[in-house]
Amino acid sequence: MMPLIALCAAHGCVSGPREAMRIDGRFDDWAGVRPACVDPRGDGGHSGVDFGRVWICDDRDALYFRFDTGKEISLQSRNGIALYLDTDDSAETGIPVGGIGADVSWRFGAREGVDHRFAPARIFNAYEAGMVTGPTVTSREHEVKMRKDAGTRAVRWLLRDEGDGRGDIAPDQGAAGRYEFTGAEVTRTGARPLAKRSARDVRVVSNNVYEDNIFNREAEFSRILNALAPDVLALQEIRRHRAAQVAEVVTRMTGGAWHTADHADCFTLSRYPVLSATKVAAGIGALLDLPDETYARDLFLVNLHLGAGTKDERRQREVDEVVAALRDLRAPGRPGSLPPGTPIVIVGDLNLVGLARQLATLLTGDIADEARFGPDSPPDWDGTAMTDLAPSHLSAPEAYTWANYHRRGFGPGRIDYVIYADSAVAVANRFVLSTDTMSDADLAAGGLRRDDTRTASDHLPVVADLVLP
Repeated sequence: MMPLIALCAAHGCVSGPREAMRIDGRFDDWAGVRPACVDPRGDGGHSGVDFGRVWICDDRDALYFRFDTGKEISLQSRNGIALYLDTDDSAETGIPVGGIGADVSWRFGAREGVDHRFAPARIFNAYEAGMVTGPTVTSREHEVKMRKDAGTRAVRWLLRDEGDGRGDIAPDQGAAGRYEFTGAEVTRTGARPLAKRSARDVRVVSNNVYEDNIFNREAEFSRILNALAPDVLALQEIRRHRAAQVAEVVTRMTGGAWHTADHADCFTLSRYPVLSATKVAAGIGALLDLPDETYARDLFLVNLHLGAGTKDERRQREVDEVVAALRDLRAPGRPGSLPPGTPIVIVGDLNLVGLARQLATLLTGDIADEARFGPDSPPDWDGTAMTDLAPSHLSAPEAYTWANYHRRGFGPGRIDYVIYADSAVAVANRFVLSTDTMSDADLAAGGLRRDDTRTASDHLPVVADLVLP
């Protein structure tokens, strides 16, 4: 293969305006971008990482990478993959790596970068680099966004697996690739409306409120909730207050009556009465009584907060239990079973930062521990998988729902979900509310302030306007 690919066309750049890239771990926006490098298979080290295709693209503000690691890994932990960038296209600056002078390096598993242009070298984190990666679960493919240096016209790059000292390199033989920036203009979808498109839509808002912070940051949450005007509010991480207290504080912010269902640290508040509740280890399911004159069926909403961090076994048990509960609720003739075709929606802080198997279980109904939780059961009424909504920010091509701006650690990620049975539910307006990425005009129109979502919680509110039969 060619060690250096200097032409933009050879790097797969798309001529003319294209849609803005969005780091969501689904890769559909890479369609039409040709690989910048195809590294041979079979030359990986003991770690099992064996690079394949690498794609690169850019726009006015950011540089994007997508790469295949040859095995399922978690990009933000437990790997030795490093990305080296020669940002001034000179071997005389930075540190010597694979024939380039690397000015900047990033170690994905350590979640840490080094700017080698300083003496001593400067350590930086994902937030300082404007870095977002996806998916947060394990995968063979990964995508990365990072902020571009102003005035940089080209970059040489090298991917290395340094986990065991003898890992794979892309491009092969350590001859770095070269990418010329296009500064491409992108077509950005206009800001979504903050309000519902139809009064008949049922607005669901899900938000992890960070250690009962809704009681400590009433001003911020009041502005957020009044701007969003939810019909159903799914809150997570409330551990020191009871349902009556949660309903009281939300009523104080929004007015009107709220009905509640809760379990563990998950609280569901609804403008509609709660007909029944189903407790699972990680949260609460609630059957909500929608007005018969407007809707043909009621709504079953599952509000979850799965185990965080490295708790893969716990999360798998929790999602197995949810799928089993939905299977039993859909079984005809069982006490408390749902009427056929009842809209089913799962929301919450799913903390999916480990094995992809957990997300697959929720979507497809593939139970891991069938001896304990019973047989697999595709969770939609038509025997198919459920749909992962994955909305963008209200006013920006971003998909992350969690960020930690206050200390080093994991970069922004999409760990809050809306999953729904698309045979019974459609979704109209949908978005993640981040006041950080909104325009001043949109903030003013919504009665919001720039730091509201950042101050309220480390999780962003996820909004879905359900279109129900």
